[in-house]
Amino acid sequence: MADKHYHHGDLPRQLVEVTRRMVERDGPGAVTVARIARECGVSVAAPYRHFANKEALLGAVAAQGFAELRDVLAREVGGKVPPADGGVTRRGATDGGATDGDGADDGAADDEAAHDLAPDHAAPDHAAPDHAAPDHAAPDHAARERLVAAGASYVGFALAHPHLFRLMFSAHLRDPQPEAGPAALAALGDVVGQVELRVPLETAVRTTWALAHGLAVLRIDGMLTFTRDDSPSRLRDELQALLTGIAREPGA
Repeated sequence: MADKHYHHGDLPRQLVEVTRRMVERDGPGAVTVARIARECGVSVAAPYRHFANKEALLGAVAAQGFAELRDVLAREVGGKVPPADGGVTRRGATDGGATDGDGADDGAADDEAAHDLAPDHAAPDHAAPDHAAPDHAAPDHAARERLVAAGASYVGFALAHPHLFRLMFSAHLRDPQPEAGPAALAALGDVVGQVELRVPLETAVRTTWALAHGLAVLRIDGMLTFTRDDSPSRLRDELQALLTGIAREPGA
C-alpha cells in the first residue's frame, strides 16, 4: 500500500482530491471506491462514512470543476464572481421565462446536465422598453470582445481538463449539482448580459453556451475538421459569428 499520511479529519477532502486526480488522469469510468480507498490508505468501508457512493464523490469533483469554470468566466467581467443562486446581469432584451434548475426530461442525460446549469431567471416586475446602457457600462464593442474571450476561455478550460469537463456534463455519472452548475452558467450570463441583445437574455445565454460547448467537445474529441486548423484565430472567428445572431446592430 502506498505510504499515505492522511488524517481522519482530512479524509473527506482527501477522498475528493484523490477522486479528482483519478478523473483527470484516467477519466471518470476508471474511478472505483476501492481504488480511491487504496490510494488514501484506508479501508474500502471508510469512504462510505462520508459519501454515499461513487456518484456522490464524482459529484463533489464535478462541483469543483463548475466552480473553477465559473471563476474562469467571471474574469471576463472584471473578476466579479456571480452568486451561487444563478442570478445574471440583465442588459438589453428582457428575459422571457423561468427555468427550474432541478427538473429533467425522462432518460436524457444531456437534459439533466443542462438542468444542473439552468439558472432561475425571475421575470422583472415591469417590462423595460428602454434598452439604453447604464452610465457605468462598458461600450458595446468591449462587451462583445469580452463575450468572445469568455467563449475562448470556456473552450480552453475543456482542453485543459477534458476528463473533468466530460464528467461535469455527464449527469448520469454523478450526483446532481443544483448550485454549482447554475453558478457557472450565471458567470457566462453576466458576460452575455453586457451586450446589447436583440433576443431575450435566456436565449442568448443558451445559444452562447451551446456554441462554446459544441466547439469544446469537437476539439477534445479530436474531430479533424476542427483539429487540422485549431488556431486561436480560427476559434475567435467561430465565436465572433455568434454575435451576428444575438447582438443588436449598432444604432438599431
